Amino acid sequence: MTASIRPRERFSEALQRAPNPIWQVLENYFQGYLLNPRPPEDMAGFPYIQSVERRSSFRPLKGHQWFSQGRSRLDRFFGDAALRLGPVESDLLSFVVRPNSRILALVGGMGSGKSTTLRYLTHHFLSHHAVVIYCDLDRLLTEPRDARSEKEGEAEAAGALAEALSTEMSRHNLLSCEDELQGIWSWALSDTLDPKKHPSIQVLAKARDWLKLRHGAQWRSEAKDVLKTRRELCEELRADPLGWLRYQHLLVDYYLTVKRGGDRSRLIIILDNADPLPPVRQRAFLSLAQRMASTANCKIIFALRPLTYNLANIQAASSVLSVVEQWGPEVIDVIANRMQQFLDASEEEILRRADLDESVFPLQFYEESVGQVSLSLEDVKHWVSETLACLRRPPARRHAGVASLGEPNAREFIEGASGHSLRAGLLLAQKLFGSSLPPIGTILRGEATQQRKRGVRDQDLIRAVLVAHRDCFQATPTRIIDNLFDSGRPGSRGNLTCKLRLLYRLRTANERGRSIDELEWYLEQFGFSRKTILSAMNLAISQYKRLAWCDSCAMIGDLEQEARACLALTQMGRFYLGYAMFNLEYVQEVHVDCSLPEEHVIEFDPQRFEERMRSVELFLRHLHDLDKAETLQMIHKGERARYIKVHGRTLFTLEMLTALERQVRRVATLMAEGGRAERRRHLMGLSEHWQAFLEEVRHGSRDVLQGLNGGDQ
Repeated sequence: MTASIRPRERFSEALQRAPNPIWQVLENYFQGYLLNPRPPEDMAGFPYIQSVERRSSFRPLKGHQWFSQGRSRLDRFFGDAALRLGPVESDLLSFVVRPNSRILALVGGMGSGKSTTLRYLTHHFLSHHAVVIYCDLDRLLTEPRDARSEKEGEAEAAGALAEALSTEMSRHNLLSCEDELQGIWSWALSDTLDPKKHPSIQVLAKARDWLKLRHGAQWRSEAKDVLKTRRELCEELRADPLGWLRYQHLLVDYYLTVKRGGDRSRLIIILDNADPLPPVRQRAFLSLAQRMASTANCKIIFALRPLTYNLANIQAASSVLSVVEQWGPEVIDVIANRMQQFLDASEEEILRRADLDESVFPLQFYEESVGQVSLSLEDVKHWVSETLACLRRPPARRHAGVASLGEPNAREFIEGASGHSLRAGLLLAQKLFGSSLPPIGTILRGEATQQRKRGVRDQDLIRAVLVAHRDCFQATPTRIIDNLFDSGRPGSRGNLTCKLRLLYRLRTANERGRSIDELEWYLEQFGFSRKTILSAMNLAISQYKRLAWCDSCAMIGDLEQEARACLALTQMGRFYLGYAMFNLEYVQEVHVDCSLPEEHVIEFDPQRFEERMRSVELFLRHLHDLDKAETLQMIHKGERARYIKVHGRTLFTLEMLTALERQVRRVATLMAEGGRAERRRHLMGLSEHWQAFLEEVRHGSRDVLQGLNGGDQ
């Protein structure tokens, strides 16, 4: 077998880029606070960005309500500040002040800002009106899912939720020990509660029988020996997770009924961070929360993802569920919001907040294309504003067809790769302004600008997002950008194409997705092994669920065991297939982290465009050979119609090369402008070479295209 290596292992020399000096100033100014992807517990002073309504909003399924209460009553409870909130925040506060009780689902994609919204509202509004019991589900159950039964899984979730509620109620000092053993037990054991209307008191049925047996006619009294027995019985309840949770229902109901005079809006239970949990556990928590809202007659806000909510609906979770959609702010707005504060600040304020010495300006550093650069604060702000202007630039109008794929527009790429994710926006701010890749000296307001009149380019920002602080793209679990051309098994057949084939197949599925069993059969037709298929599936769902999502587990351990589970493609997965993989900046950066046969890897300088393109060409040649062989295998197996349904009557590598060749010509032309004669000849020769390369691939693909068209070509 041919040895496999990654192109980054053949870089001509180790590149050590100096840190971006502007980022050091920005980072000190923000003190790592506003750019933190995990907002602090204390939301005081956090510049919250309101969610906005979108036309493409997720809608609940038939029979489930979309919550909308209006804002007319909010000022009476929360003051004028509540009237300036967005629609999602207004709906959440309106739900809180309503007199009746039920459960509200805050539905939004991962990183859309659900936790930030809830914590912001808790700190600035809810905590002044009610007791907020905030349960972080991510911290309750974090271990991998095993093969336990659904009943055992529900019991585990019930136990974790009961302990969290008990801990939070104690932390808020809602009920003293005397309240619990005297007031609550006497209230629950009295004849005033109807078991049919309040089924939670059935959890004390055995306790009632034991008290009667031990204390006779005094079993309802609050004598010392009776209270001691109550304490013992209370401890025994902990052994039964579901029983212990139902007991917490009693405590919550007693607090609202007796302590708060029946005002059900005075306690809010928030179940947050369901995203990292497998859907099977999310649905268990949702089911338990709905029972609690019904029996304890309290208000619960449950945050979860749209796909999980849909699956819960399909399983007829409950018709009492109301929904608010959290569609996060545009990532560009998140970044601009942070940077605008810096642009508006005076030099004195920046030096004070960043704890910088007055001698820090002008910044002194060396940039290869310009030489020694001296930056004043005005220059730094100009650079930031130029970058923001590039980010805000709308994409050019495009024509239909393959030729329009992969246009390198920074705004569209960044929004598509991250979605409306607050978390991704904060991470991207650091990548954009902390990377050494975007040009600095060439956009300043001094002589450097006169030498080369151009601002920040789209491809500069796309490369900054992809490469960030590294010398090349390297896939890690913490990245927000995923490498499509990698199935996690270096050297195996299909390592570069299996995940792509999987995602293409999912793109033709409905919202429910495709079963593991069906996907496995489909991928086997291309000749992929079960190990490669398993690895590709896990990679697709493990990248923070950005490409695909499994409806029963976070990771697939065995294809046969999870055969009935379904995979569905996310919106960001669709973006990658329809845009990113046809983008020159994306392909040239991620290909260096692909495992390739040694003969398809050359030594090159990643800072030189011509050498990067030679490496990309070798990568595409190998990828195209795999694409042709796999497609011919599908045709020979009689699966031509199924292939056409997924890929059309072409090869995905032919579509890629058609889009990339046009971008190579454009970039080469731009780089040749104003350059030396020899440099222009090299770049124009590169453009002509890629045109010939495209024609060569088209000619070599005729046999496959004829097979796809039934011999018509």
